[in-house]
Amino acid sequence: MSCGGRPLAADAKEPEVADTRQLIDDDERAARQAALDQLMELMRPAVQADGETLVVTDVDFDAGIVEVQLQGACGSCAIPASRCREASRG
Repeated sequence: MSCGGRPLAADAKEPEVADTRQLIDDDERAARQAALDQLMELMRPAVQADGETLVVTDVDFDAGIVEVQLQGACGSCAIPASRCREASRG
């Protein structure tokens, strides 16, 4: 049912709620944290050579997603960001 082309509140779908269950165990989580720490230590010197720093802003170990942010002299420049993306995939 709609009113002026817009759905009524009763027709609206419930927003999906993110599944907050832990999908990996504590040992796997610790292993992933250690791997992330090693990767950051590997990448950090190359980023710092350009006068920047690499900061982890969010981590979802269950999904395997890490968000990082470049901060410093050229934080908004596309060249260091692309170099970072290449290094993280290599």
